[in-house]
Amino acid sequence: MIEKQWLDLSEYHELEQEIQYVIMVTQFQEKYVIIHNLKRRGWEFPGGNREPDELVLRAAERELFEETGALKFILEPFGIYQMNGRFGMVYYANITEFCTLSLEPNSEIGAMKMVDTLPESMNFGDMFYSFLHRWSIYSAKGTHEHFVDLTFCENNI
Repeated sequence: MIEKQWLDLSEYHELEQEIQYVIMVTQFQEKYVIIHNLKRRGWEFPGGNREPDELVLRAAERELFEETGALKFILEPFGIYQMNGRFGMVYYANITEFCTLSLEPNSEIGAMKMVDTLPESMNFGDMFYSFLHRWSIYSAKGTHEHFVDLTFCENNI
């Protein structure tokens, strides 16, 4: 049985070192940005594992760039998700600019697309749908926004 639980952002400082992954409910021009994960053979929101000693916010920035090519975006945390004993930070990401070079499919990401509504049967059962619902009812929107501009980075992460 899969154990799932939402935790409030107020628990972040207690759990910061325990957070192992990040996931971003992502939009660009009011469309959802989803990626096709080749290993899991399905569609999902961008996200991934946190590297050792990496800041949680930095992991979100890196994963969003690596999986979508996003250069300018707003990240806003809205919850901590626990699944099977692993903690993850869940963000809303609003992308305003992508790399001018198109991202080539790689060993992890086969494609990216923008959709008005999420497709049926995304990876991880109802998890991504519950994230989207959670964001839609999140009452503190705009209170923890991080503006990110990677265009100044020499190597773009």
